[in-house]
Formats: sequence, C-alpha cells, structure tokens
Amino acid sequence: MAEIDRLAEKIEELRQRLCILVDSKQGNLNDPEVMALSAELDCQIVSYQRVRRAAADQK
Repeated sequence: MAEIDRLAEKIEELRQRLCILVDSKQGNLNDPEVMALSAELDCQIVSYQRVRRAAADQK
C-alpha cells in the first residue's frame, strides 16, 4: 500500500474516532482526550499534505 493511501486510511480512522469521542464527551471540544486525538489527526493531515506536495513536485 502506498504511503499516501495508508495516511488517508489513518486520517479517516482518526476522524471517525474523534467524532465518536466528541459525542461521548457531550460535544466538549476542550476535553483533554478530544484535544489529544484532534492533535494526532492534525499531525496525520500535515503528513498527508507533505506526501502529496512531494509527489506533485516530482512531476
């Protein structure tokens, strides 16, 4: 599996987990668990964007 595909799957998994977690915290976006998972998702999105940019730069 290509790195970009792996990252896309991880992003989707984290997004779903974050939605479930926010629901379980009654929408509290300031909950430490929500903030930690959101930060992890942010890092994966940045990695995805870097891989896409690197691929585009090679063309």
